[in-house]
Amino acid sequence: MKLPYWLRPRWSDFGRADTLDRARFAQDMALPLPDLQYVMFFTPRSGSSWVADILTRTRRMGRVSECFNPRFMGSMTRSLNATSLGEYCAVLPRRLQTDGTFGFQITQSQKRAVFGRDRAFLNRFAGQPWVWLIRSDIVLQAVSLYKMEVGRMSHAPQMKGRDIKSEERALPYDAGRIGYWLEHILQMERKTEALIAKAGITPLRLNYERNALLKPNHIANVIGRHIGRPTMRMTPIASPHSKIGTDQNAAFAERFRDSHRDRMKRIEDERADMVENSVCYGPKGSFPDA
Repeated sequence: MKLPYWLRPRWSDFGRADTLDRARFAQDMALPLPDLQYVMFFTPRSGSSWVADILTRTRRMGRVSECFNPRFMGSMTRSLNATSLGEYCAVLPRRLQTDGTFGFQITQSQKRAVFGRDRAFLNRFAGQPWVWLIRSDIVLQAVSLYKMEVGRMSHAPQMKGRDIKSEERALPYDAGRIGYWLEHILQMERKTEALIAKAGITPLRLNYERNALLKPNHIANVIGRHIGRPTMRMTPIASPHSKIGTDQNAAFAERFRDSHRDRMKRIEDERADMVENSVCYGPKGSFPDA
């Protein structure tokens, strides 16, 4: 029977059964499902890779990744021997769980590209705890996206050995591209908020700037408690991810704000409640850091 249009997936580059290890797939499907599962929505350049690395390093929160990012799904679906989105969604939590927990990160754009309509995603994941990670300073976030687009300046582990200052000197200020990425982020936020409302879910709201003030173990426990894990007592978590923002980022952001004052006032007013609600976690010491 043909699926109704709102349930039809968009991403479809799955391998053929005769090219995959279907015996291994059957073996993996015999594994039990994890007791805890969770979804983390995020916007790009919000520190999501750092958070995913922290959670993975606990060895208790799943091997957290963007498993529905179309750029990665080709290799991931084949490595898991899945021939359809249904099979992929079924085998993922079995293979990528750790200590009975599975979680993944996803953006609004990735959700749309893979699942199509909201209902197809909600049918699978509305019953799980959600986390929603944003960044308070949307202009600095847009500048960071612009620099990633033009200068390929992405995550700290990938920037090792590169002369960032030298590369920055060749990077022009471009208000049009910064504005484009700002609007892109804003649309993702609006659509994610609409999805949260449609799902009737109260997510754990996290914030890039607040996360930067907390220890990795604390962040892991804030998320862990939200999804139902007891407090995790661990040695301090160390991650190779770090901030790569520079004085140029701040200068570009200030220049953009100065020349778009009315626009930024409207955006800040629109985002005020969302930002305020995303910094209300953690006073230091709420959970053990070790």
